[in-house]
Amino acid sequence: MAVTGWKTPQTCATVDRDGGNAWLYPDNAKTSNDVWVFCALDKSEYEDWLRVTNFDFASDIPAGATIDGIEAKIERHGSAANKIQDSALYLRKTSGQVGDNKASAVFWPTSDAEATYGGAADTWDAGLVDADIRNSDFGLDLSVLNTDNANILNVNVDCISIRVYYTEAEGENHRRGSFFKMF
Repeated sequence: MAVTGWKTPQTCATVDRDGGNAWLYPDNAKTSNDVWVFCALDKSEYEDWLRVTNFDFASDIPAGATIDGIEAKIERHGSAANKIQDSALYLRKTSGQVGDNKASAVFWPTSDAEATYGGAADTWDAGLVDADIRNSDFGLDLSVLNTDNANILNVNVDCISIRVYYTEAEGENHRRGSFFKMF
């Protein structure tokens, strides 16, 4: 099994989710630099989707490879302890959201920290193939929940990154091995 390096999105946007509050400065999710994407969460509400796509895996994953796992990291924090948590976290491809909702019930910290979702053997039950991940529409949709029924709270995301675990097609490995045996 092989693994790509961590990749960050080239395209970031706020997308309506049932009239929730918008994320401000979504492009800030492209780089871990303490310049954050920001959203004010209404009392006991979830906000819009933070959509990150175009991870540029085109040259990282060979055609015909089997996708073994997908791992995502979100560097984030909230303004109050034990009040903010993921509402929904989905992979996406051209046709829309796919696979399992990986939202965690763990509360967000009040200082910048990374949360990891998925892993080397976790495909999120999304049925993605190599072409889906190499496509610029591949990415994540994140929505966050304020569990506090008395206060508007703030959330910040510094960076979102993804890496992909894969196995090259047997024919590719065999051809490469045969080439080297000839010399």
